[in-house]
Amino acid sequence: MRIIVITPSDFVVDEALKINRLFECGLYRLHLRKPDSGLGEVEALLQNIDSQYYSKIRIHDYFELAEKYSLGGVHLNRRNALYEGNLSKTRSCHTLEELRYIEDYEYVFLSPVFNSISKYDLIVGIGSIEFLKEIGNKKDNFKIHIEIGSGMGRTGINPKRIDEYLEETAKYSNIIIDGIYTHFS
Repeated sequence: MRIIVITPSDFVVDEALKINRLFECGLYRLHLRKPDSGLGEVEALLQNIDSQYYSKIRIHDYFELAEKYSLGGVHLNRRNALYEGNLSKTRSCHTLEELRYIEDYEYVFLSPVFNSISKYDLIVGIGSIEFLKEIGNKKDNFKIHIEIGSGMGRTGINPKRIDEYLEETAKYSNIIIDGIYTHFS
């Protein structure tokens, strides 16, 4: 079995040390995903990861770092959909339709693809603006709970981006905010 890990979107205490330890234990691939971070912050993290593992790292942002550090490739998504370089590529898909246009990728991630949630009057936990936009463009009405990231390496929106998130939610008449939550453990 090949184990693939996606980093939390926020930085974690001793993150490079933990990443090195995961690789020592046999980690196959690390997806470095820091969407709210600057180039310098991401590069500083990379510099603290043992360079022998660079070929096993896929980067989701700042593709120039993939070239500079000879990383194992880039990961394309809605934020960064194009890459003209020669490194290996992976991709995130959020609809079954997107899978029809997949070619030349080592593998893809497939995440929320079913819009059946509203059929059962369920409340959707939303932890990303991307997923919010996805359901906002559906015909169905959705009740949502906004998931706030706790900084513990789980999902959820960055608390510093609450205003942006609420502004985005207000654009969709089919979305009703029913609650808010976070994970503590």
